[in-house]
Amino acid sequence: MFYYNFKSYIIILVVLLCSIKLQAQSSFVTKFDSDINESDGLFIQNTNNEYIGIITRRFLDTSYRYSHLYKISVNGDTMFSRKFEKNDTLLSVNYFIQCNANPIEYLVTGRGHKSNEPETHYFSYFTKIDENFNTIWEKNYQLRPENIYTSVEYWAHLLQKKYGGYLCATRLGHDDDPRLILFDLSELGDSLAYRMYEGDSACDLLMSLTYNHDSTAYLLFTEGAHYVPYMGGECITVDFELNQTDVYHYQRYFDDGLTAKLLPDGQLVTGGLFEDHGPPAIAIMKVLKHDTSFNLQAECNVGNPDFEIRKDNGHKTLDYYYPNSIFVAGTFDYDVGIWIPHPSWIVIGKMDSNLNLLNEKYIGGDAYYHFNTITATSDGGALIATGLVPRRSAANS
Repeated sequence: MFYYNFKSYIIILVVLLCSIKLQAQSSFVTKFDSDINESDGLFIQNTNNEYIGIITRRFLDTSYRYSHLYKISVNGDTMFSRKFEKNDTLLSVNYFIQCNANPIEYLVTGRGHKSNEPETHYFSYFTKIDENFNTIWEKNYQLRPENIYTSVEYWAHLLQKKYGGYLCATRLGHDDDPRLILFDLSELGDSLAYRMYEGDSACDLLMSLTYNHDSTAYLLFTEGAHYVPYMGGECITVDFELNQTDVYHYQRYFDDGLTAKLLPDGQLVTGGLFEDHGPPAIAIMKVLKHDTSFNLQAECNVGNPDFEIRKDNGHKTLDYYYPNSIFVAGTFDYDVGIWIPHPSWIVIGKMDSNLNLLNEKYIGGDAYYHFNTITATSDGGALIATGLVPRRSAANS
């Protein structure tokens, strides 16, 4: 995620890539255009077909960010938002799930620290809110070990458990001393279990979290855990006692921005960035399909494989609402630095459940875009969250 030293835009774009009209569709662009630096977080479509998502704004001349949760109508109109804040405490949120449909409720997680203490002395924040974003309950826990003083923590992931309660997984710590944290919460947010992995059992990136095919264990999708030469990212099986029991490795060079999701038949589709330094050198968005024993069944490449055009995955790279409409997306001609001298594009691919490519579309080319998340929608389209920086503007990563 990147923060720019001037006004930026966050765009939510519904992309219509349906060959068969499933229901009435609408296409819109919603811009969040404040006077300070912004970044877009996770967006979902709730069971009322409204869009819920995180917009983060950074305090000027600091690294600290504060967060709003927005509700957007099916037509792209902002309905209302909530800023997460508390007296004498700085809060930011980075992940949430819808955890109940009737009435609609959400579980939100993030981090905070006392305003008179260093940012590195942070705690983990959990809150359940109703459909109007009112607090039902909130809890603070120090998942960070006391001897780790670092502001580096990648987005936590939440999973609603089948029989009540929630699993939180997060990666924190320095790159040379990472920790993988698993934390079990009750429906009321009470602590049920905590497990910390270090060394080879931790990871450089924690990218996705799901159940396995028969809901008898959890799957964590990581990069840098249980290192095996010439292999890619990992799919780690974790039992309900939070023990790591199995590790499967993806093919070499497939290890960045992996977003995994189970198909209705239990097979697994995973999207991410594939970069083979060759020869020949290839950089492309890729989707793989594995059976319940992690045997490769199919694969699909999306976008121009030219290695000279830099690619970047998003935080949520793959999604589907209908199994025969699987979407994957990424940024093409991606760059970061003091100056962004060129435009970029977002590539979106749509494929069926056998990973046959049905459609491919590029968006952008008129500014610098950085894709973040894709959400398949009930009308057969997809919602894209992306940051936009106008051309001829200075930027810092």
